[in-house]
Amino acid sequence: MSLRLLTSLLVLLPTVALAFSEPERGSKKRQKILDSARAVAEWSLGEDIEFVVEHLRISGRVAYASLQPQRPGGGVIQPAETPLGDRDPWFAEEAYAPIDMDVLFRRSGAMWVPIEYSFGATEAWWDDPLYCSEWGRVLPEWCAPQ
Repeated sequence: MSLRLLTSLLVLLPTVALAFSEPERGSKKRQKILDSARAVAEWSLGEDIEFVVEHLRISGRVAYASLQPQRPGGGVIQPAETPLGDRDPWFAEEAYAPIDMDVLFRRSGAMWVPIEYSFGATEAWWDDPLYCSEWGRVLPEWCAPQ
């Protein structure tokens, strides 16, 4: 590896690493973001939702969350037993438990608003240039640096 390439990588890595932050467990910011995701999850999966958080990333006015909704105490949600399963036969029959949820948020004033979301995605739909232009900082694995 050339010295020039190595130097470039060393300069860029801290920038990529600092492109987003993760709110601490128990923080108000984390609670606000998860509560806004919970509203969508409860409409789709039924009430009494808690999340296992895989990723929760914030950069400025945008955020990304990779979540696993569950019932309190760790109960697995069965797709066929959800309001979304009632509305969407494919989800009831083809989605896998445990269900994954991916959400792109934008802050509006003091609120975090879910702009796009999915349950049980089998592809990284968020790697589209449409999303990368705004959410690329919180999606560095999928989006080129913005």
